[in-house]
Amino acid sequence: MIRLAWLSSVASAAVLVAACGGGDGGTAALISSEPIDKYVGNWTNCRATVVGGVNVSALTNFTAAKIDATHGSFTTTVSIFATTSCDVVKLSGPTPVPLLSGNVAIDSVGTGPSGSDKITITPSTLPSFKDLALVTGSQLQFGDAGSAKDAQGYPTALDSSFILTKQP
Repeated sequence: MIRLAWLSSVASAAVLVAACGGGDGGTAALISSEPIDKYVGNWTNCRATVVGGVNVSALTNFTAAKIDATHGSFTTTVSIFATTSCDVVKLSGPTPVPLLSGNVAIDSVGTGPSGSDKITITPSTLPSFKDLALVTGSQLQFGDAGSAKDAQGYPTALDSSFILTKQP
């Protein structure tokens, strides 16, 4: 169940990232006229974890592309490293989350907690699900998969434990 919640969080992040575009996440995102633009680009998160009793790190890469004003596509990959800082020796063994891709739709702009967008993520190999997405500066945050759901099925809180950073 925890793995599914983490996968949902990763998928949400991946979708949202795909929906967003390039730019610096700052001024360019603020003057964009279309809701999806703030998500387009490349986003990453490095997280120390334990796999098979060994301390490693997982580097999550999300890439989002614009389809139209409120729709995007995404791809996400996870690489495992033999250090806790996502560098030096990349392991070639199994990864906890395989390549994941799909589409995202912004259902409602700024109506979620802390002004987040309400989104629907449609991974290519998993069922669609409702989520939240919020870009603050160069950081991307998704909904907390473990939080209660509102009447429409969206999470009622953001996940502060998994934050992606926009890459140049």
